[in-house]
Amino acid sequence: MGDVSGEIYSDLPLGRHIRLLYLAPGTEGEPVIANLSVFALAHSPPYEALSYVWGHSGDHEPIEVNSNTIHVTKNLKAALVRVRYADRPRVVWADAICINQRDIKERGHHVGFMGAIYSQAKRVLVYLGRDEESRAREVAELVKENHQLVSKYKSIEEMPILSPDDPVFNDPRWTAVKALTDCVWWTRTWVIQEVGLAKEPWVLYGDVEFGYRQLMAMATWIDRCAGHLLIRAGIEFNAIHMEWVDWSAEWEKENWLHDRNFLDLMNQGSWLGCADHRDHVYAMLGHRFAQVNSDGEAFVKPDYTKDFHQVFLELAIQLLKLRNAHRLLSAVEHNEGTIKDEFPSWVPYWTVQETMTNLGIYTGFPYNASAGRIEPPLIVTEENHLQVKGTILGSVYKTFKFTAFDLAEPENPTDKGSKDSSEGIFREIWGYAWGNRSISAYKSDYLTAFSLTLTAALSGYESAEDNLSQHQDNFIAYWHHQFNSKSVEPPTELQTSIIKGDHEKFWLDMRFSCTGRSFAFTENGYYILGPAIMESEDLCCVIFGANVPFILRKTKMEGRYKLVGEAYVHGIMGGETREMLENGRIQEDIITLC
Repeated sequence: MGDVSGEIYSDLPLGRHIRLLYLAPGTEGEPVIANLSVFALAHSPPYEALSYVWGHSGDHEPIEVNSNTIHVTKNLKAALVRVRYADRPRVVWADAICINQRDIKERGHHVGFMGAIYSQAKRVLVYLGRDEESRAREVAELVKENHQLVSKYKSIEEMPILSPDDPVFNDPRWTAVKALTDCVWWTRTWVIQEVGLAKEPWVLYGDVEFGYRQLMAMATWIDRCAGHLLIRAGIEFNAIHMEWVDWSAEWEKENWLHDRNFLDLMNQGSWLGCADHRDHVYAMLGHRFAQVNSDGEAFVKPDYTKDFHQVFLELAIQLLKLRNAHRLLSAVEHNEGTIKDEFPSWVPYWTVQETMTNLGIYTGFPYNASAGRIEPPLIVTEENHLQVKGTILGSVYKTFKFTAFDLAEPENPTDKGSKDSSEGIFREIWGYAWGNRSISAYKSDYLTAFSLTLTAALSGYESAEDNLSQHQDNFIAYWHHQFNSKSVEPPTELQTSIIKGDHEKFWLDMRFSCTGRSFAFTENGYYILGPAIMESEDLCCVIFGANVPFILRKTKMEGRYKLVGEAYVHGIMGGETREMLENGRIQEDIITLC
C-alpha cells in the first residue's frame, strides 16, 4: 500500500483490538495529519469505516501519522482529504493504515473479524473518487427521484417493465450514471463485505453524498424494469452489488425469492478483483453463511501462509457439505491455462470468471437435467478426485466461440461504420445450423431449439418458454437486424412483412447467456451452449443431482476426466435422460473428476 513505517505501530493486545485514526481538521491543499489510538473493539468510541480502492502501490504521497511521515497510495490520501472535516477531528478506520500490513499474523487475525469492524461502524463511507465529469449531482437527483418512484410499490418486482420507446430512456442524466459505474471501486472484492455489513453505507462521489442502498435500489430497478439503459446509456451494475447489498438476515428474508448459501456469494463475487488470490475467499468470510457457530468462527480460517490453491480446495470441500452440493460444479470455469493445471478441475478457480451467469447455481432457473434425482453426499478421495454418478450423452463435434465483438451491442445497420453482418460468429453458427438442419436432433423444431440455445432458454431471470411467442418474435427481429441484406434469404419461418419483436431484448438475453461461452453441435445433432474453451471431442454428460449438463475432457487415464464446465443442452434440460436410460439409449456411469 506504500511505505508505512513500522515506527507507528506497537503490538496489539490479544483478542479483538483495533487501531482508530483520528484525522485532524483540514481543508483542500493542507497536509493530512492524524494519530492512531488502540481500543478494544467492544469498547471503542464511535467511528466510521472507510471503503475505498487502495490504488497503485507505486504511486505514493506523504501524510503524517503519530508525528511520523509515512507514504500511502494517492487514492487513500485523496479519500482522507475528502472525508476529513474542516473544523473538527473525525475518527475513521482505514485498513491500509489501521492494520500493520507488514505483519502477516496481524493481517490474518484482523481478517478473521473484519466483518465485525464494518458492522460496528456507525457509518461506512464509500469513497468512489473524484467527479471527473462534474455530473455527480445529476446522479444524486436520479437516485432521489427513483427512490420516490420505487417507494410507491411493495417491491420492484411489482413495477412495470418499460417499453423500448419509453421517454425515460431519453433523459440525458443517465449517462452520468454510466460514469459512476466506471469507477474502479465496483470491481474490488473487499467492498462487498464492507457495505453489506454496514449499518448505513454512504456514498461519497466528488463533493456529493447519497445513500448507497438507495443507489442499489435504483440499480435493481434498472436491471429489472429498464434494461434498455444498457444500450442507450451503457449502464450496467453487477448482480452481486444488487443482490448482496445488505447482509442482514431480515433484508435477505424480505428480498430473496430462492434459497442461497455461501456458494452463491462466492460465485457472484468471482469476477471481482483483489491483489491476493486468497482474498477471494477471505473477503467474504464475514457473512453469516460462512460461520459455523454463534461466535462468528468461519469454516475456513484466514491464513496468509497457505497457498491460494490450498485455500480454494479447503473451501470446496466445505461447500460440498452444504445442501444441493452438486451446484458447486456449476461454479467451475476454466481458461486455457487452468484446465491444464495439476489441480483438481472440479474445484472452482475463484480467479476465473468468463461468463455473466452460472446456469446451475441459481435455483430459480428452469432447469432439471437430473429429473429431480437426489444423490448421496459427494465424497472426495485421498487423491482429491471427485467421484460422481452420471451418463455420457455424446461428444462435441463443432464449436464456435463468442467474442466481445460478437456480443457488442446491436447498432443501426444504416449507420456509417456499423458492424458488417457478414462478420461475427452469429452468421457462422446460423449457417452451420441451417446447413445441417436435416440431421439435427430437433428435426422440424430446429429453429426454436436454435434460438432457445442462444439464450439458454432464459429471458432475464425467467424462462423464455413461458412466453415462447414473444421470444420467437424477438429472435426474428434480431435475425433480420443481423442480416439486413437482400443477399441472405430468410427461411420460410423467418419471413415476415412486419417485425413485431424487440431485437434489443433478444440481444440482451443472448449476451447474458453467451458471454464467455461457445456454441457447439454434438455428433448426434444436439445444440450446446458451453464453456468458452470447449473443443471438439470433449464429452457432454449429465451428472445426477445437478440441474444442468456438463462438458468433460478425457485424460490419459481411462474413466478419469477433467471438468471443463457446465452447459445448456437443448432437449436435455428437462430430465429427458430418465427416459433415455430406461430405453437403453444411454447408460449410467461412475465418473471420476480429477
